[in-house]
Amino acid sequence: MNSEKNSKKKNKHGSFLYDFVKITGALPTLLWLRPKVVYMSKKSKNVKGSVLIAANHNSFIDPVLLLCTFWRRRLSCLATKELYKKPILDFFFTHMHCIPVDRDNFSMNSFHAVTENLNCGKAVVIFPEGQVNNDEKSVMTFKSGAILMAYKSGAPILPIYLKKAHRWYERRKIIIGELIDIKELVGARPSVSELNRASEYLREREIELKSYCEEHFPDDKRKKMSKKEIIHK
Repeated sequence: MNSEKNSKKKNKHGSFLYDFVKITGALPTLLWLRPKVVYMSKKSKNVKGSVLIAANHNSFIDPVLLLCTFWRRRLSCLATKELYKKPILDFFFTHMHCIPVDRDNFSMNSFHAVTENLNCGKAVVIFPEGQVNNDEKSVMTFKSGAILMAYKSGAPILPIYLKKAHRWYERRKIIIGELIDIKELVGARPSVSELNRASEYLREREIELKSYCEEHFPDDKRKKMSKKEIIHK
């Protein structure tokens, strides 16, 4: 019921505020983040139609970074319900096409809101880790919600790795993987164990993107250490 109200509310207000914020904030944001995007597959470029974007979560500006990455599309991001407590924030995040979610108890309202967006051919952003991960050495266990929503809607999942910046002026790196067809992966009538394996498969793809990023875009600290080691040797 609530998802239907949210859908009607979104259609009523349209995308004026979303487009206004995106256009007016584009130049300063791009100059600040200077995103460098690497595609692991040609098919991942200019993805059209419904797609569930699954990314790691290491900063509160990750949604902004993804908006810059997919400039030509309107993204609907899942946002924790705590952000909606104040009326002004509720107004802002609702008009920015965000979908409220309880990270401790994912509700069917949020599930239906996501699948409705995907069924309408839209792009939805989800962070399967469920929270900001401050540990750069590992990727947290993925929650199975992303797999279920992709399976229900038939939308492919696009895995993305966002490299954490250690300085405010550091250029952000985004590694975009290959599209994953969940129904092709788990079949027509998957069991719970098959869905869990699919979730782990998605996490493994994320780890591969992370490894690629670390190999091709090492941190400045690592560069300095390697130079010292070479001199020492």
